[in-house]
Amino acid sequence: MAETQSPDMEIFDAPVAVDDPAPAAVIKDKDYLYSGRKSFSVWLDWTEWQAVFADLFPVELNLGLTREEQQARKLRALAYMAAWRARSDVPVAIEVTAHLAEISCHDNVLGLATPGRSMYRSHEELRLLYSATVVRCVNGLVDASQRGAYAQAVSALAMRIGIPLWIVDIRHEAAHTKLPSLPTLQLAAQTLRQWLFEHYWQPQDSAIKARVARVGTALARRVDAAEPLNTLLALDVATLSTIVAPLLVQGHQFNHWVSPDGLIMDRVTKEGVAVDMTRFEDDWLDVCHQAPLLAVVEECQANWEGFDGFFLVALAREVCRVRADAAQDVKVALLVKWMLLVASPWPCAGPRLPLAAKEALHLMGTDDEHQGDSVTSHYLQRVRTALASLAATTYAKLNRSDDAKADTWTRCAAWTPSPMGIQTPFGPVPRDLALGDNLDAWDAGHMLLLEEAERDESVGAYETAYFASMDALVAMDRAIADEIVQMGQTSQSEAISADEVNRLQDAIEIW
Repeated sequence: MAETQSPDMEIFDAPVAVDDPAPAAVIKDKDYLYSGRKSFSVWLDWTEWQAVFADLFPVELNLGLTREEQQARKLRALAYMAAWRARSDVPVAIEVTAHLAEISCHDNVLGLATPGRSMYRSHEELRLLYSATVVRCVNGLVDASQRGAYAQAVSALAMRIGIPLWIVDIRHEAAHTKLPSLPTLQLAAQTLRQWLFEHYWQPQDSAIKARVARVGTALARRVDAAEPLNTLLALDVATLSTIVAPLLVQGHQFNHWVSPDGLIMDRVTKEGVAVDMTRFEDDWLDVCHQAPLLAVVEECQANWEGFDGFFLVALAREVCRVRADAAQDVKVALLVKWMLLVASPWPCAGPRLPLAAKEALHLMGTDDEHQGDSVTSHYLQRVRTALASLAATTYAKLNRSDDAKADTWTRCAAWTPSPMGIQTPFGPVPRDLALGDNLDAWDAGHMLLLEEAERDESVGAYETAYFASMDALVAMDRAIADEIVQMGQTSQSEAISADEVNRLQDAIEIW
């Protein structure tokens, strides 16, 4: 069946060969850089998006962080959003949130810029920065809601989306008249930040968790009441890989818990009967009540041929997480039996299962940390052998070669449907943005801050010098007044009155 042409593709005429009866069309895809996807997200996954959300709004989420921790997390969120904006356009809500977070970092460097203190921002500089930020934020949010052939008033659009009109007035004043005061601009920035939290970040986070809850409810009904997975049939493979497989293995995803220990272990604990390990090797499906889950896995694999790969890697990740806990031996053995089942030849195996086996084998490692003749070590060694055997196989569907050498780009169905970023075929690489480099630290570059003790000492010295100069001016004023009194004496030794001295001082505008 011919593949439907994407609207993002452009068709160009290829050079016509002599023996070709008709010219062939060469498809040039604008998104080849992104694995053939018509659209992509600039963040690696929703877990990364939620991490940035938590770093930007720790107070609203009641995370209980110190001021230093909040500042460090804000810088980490700014680094992530800078990477997003470098990849492609981001939603306007993220763009303006980055502006507000960036400008808030300058509040801590308010002071008079003097030699050796060039990193500080003066009062006027902060007013200019805040004014530009407020103007861009209001314009970006309002312009995104423009509809129709004719542009509507900014105030009307702001009222429609819930932005207070006084912020629109501040935007107009900053753009067309004099700059508002710094406290007013800071209040406007805080109000816009709260608006973004209530109208974009928090609703989006709730929508992500609500989707996980819907998928978890559908899986529970399928397992308990044998209801069909009609609600999951419309999901794409990316959603399936990031929600369904973790719920089966871990019981939670995107900070939303569906079960305390995964749907697989729920079948064991729900019966309230100890597992008969004497029958576990041959009858583990019946002993652990896993038959309904096997039907779910087979149904998912029938609808999405890549599900077994995602499921296998999710099992390997969970085994690596809990195998060091002696109290989790039953769970480790059960998950390993699931891995052996998926790695064994079965009729609905997907074409990318060997790739998943390689990644799972890498996660499992080559040697067991707990040497000995325990049941756990025995099962772990068995699953390593099975994964190594599966990883050595190659499916013909992924390794076919044409007789004639291809001279055009072709779209490969097995390419990883992932956005830009560090990501394996079946999940993200464990990562943590380290701010240990001096180039990324808070006290680096143009944001260099003095140490707290040195900073206080320099400010105190500056204040001392300032008040000393003021005392010198007052002393000079008194000396001038005394000199006027002395020079005002006439030849008859008549002194000028005090009122006349005051009048003369006002006349010559002595300060």
